Amino acid sequence: MKSRTCLALLVAGTMTAGLAHAQMEEIEPEQLTVEELPEPSPHWVYVGDVSFFHMPDSKVVLLDGDAEDTNAAYLGMMSTGYNPAIAMSPDGSELYSAETYYSRGTRGDREDIVTIFDTRTLKPVDEVDIPEKRHFSLLQPQGLVTANGGDDLLVFNVTPATSVSIVDLEAREFLGEIPLPGCAFMYPAPEGQRFGTLCADGSFKVIDYDGSGAESARESLAFFDPEDSHIFEKPVMIGDTWYFVSHDGHVRPLHWGDAMPEPGDAWPLAGEGEDGWVPGGWQMEAAHEATERLFVLMHEGGAHSHKDPGTEVWVYDVDSRERLQRIALETPALSIQTTPDEEPLLFAIRADFGMDVYDADSGEYLRSFEGFADTPFLMRRP
Repeated sequence: MKSRTCLALLVAGTMTAGLAHAQMEEIEPEQLTVEELPEPSPHWVYVGDVSFFHMPDSKVVLLDGDAEDTNAAYLGMMSTGYNPAIAMSPDGSELYSAETYYSRGTRGDREDIVTIFDTRTLKPVDEVDIPEKRHFSLLQPQGLVTANGGDDLLVFNVTPATSVSIVDLEAREFLGEIPLPGCAFMYPAPEGQRFGTLCADGSFKVIDYDGSGAESARESLAFFDPEDSHIFEKPVMIGDTWYFVSHDGHVRPLHWGDAMPEPGDAWPLAGEGEDGWVPGGWQMEAAHEATERLFVLMHEGGAHSHKDPGTEVWVYDVDSRERLQRIALETPALSIQTTPDEEPLLFAIRADFGMDVYDADSGEYLRSFEGFADTPFLMRRP
């Protein structure tokens, strides 16, 4: 009886294997493909997600601000390693990510690279080795910037000594390193191989470099009084002017002239009867260059509340220095970004890490996106 049962099981197994083999011969194996995105929209935004609770898995997500829900808005994702710094080419064709990897995941031999992504496919197309000293922080806007018309990439380093690595984007190679003692981040000039850096003594140092990535000149100018007011290191540029804001609620323009930059007169964000309203958050400034409008995240908090999320966005004409609008946010936000077109959107990354989208002209709330990232902090656009 037992032998009959074993024989029946053997026959059944043989028949099943034969049927499965026949089915496998009939099924065409799936071929993996990569599709190109359509022509980019000015309402697309690249969102840096530092993945705070599992930092080796940081990423950049591409969202369409015109989509009606999160699924439709989610256009793709780029893996960017451990706590990256990100920047875009001026024409939007490439995204750059300064990344760190360890041979054992979170330990072992360290390797720092700049990864170059094609923004039509979101695929990495090249890598550049850089010194193992790049700055680790939560997606600092000025920690990785293009310079010299988009031909060069500047990478901020901390060891804890500060310096900048120069990368030639056309040749795809690291050129050299320039020390920045007592200073942090890079603020490129509108043209040429030149950038500024913000220093702890209140100065703004201007550094010229040559085609080999070596420093060729350095000058310094007094910019602010560090004993009087601290400066946020995340300005925006409108025309040839960087617009910094201070913790105590003042705008401090810095205009790039033909030679050295020239500091402009400081002007207040808050008006009479608005004591306690100050800027704060992470990426707390945005700009619409065509209309010369400055957008600033504001909240009621007073001294030492500079990391608090904003409850409103205040909009200014930088020429007249007049406030044009107060946009009350649906939910407090950490970061804002505008689009550059004639019908601009205003993106706001909320304190709960969702995103709200507004009409940047009227201030009307349009829609929200949820669950597209873990801990987004920074937005980029060409």
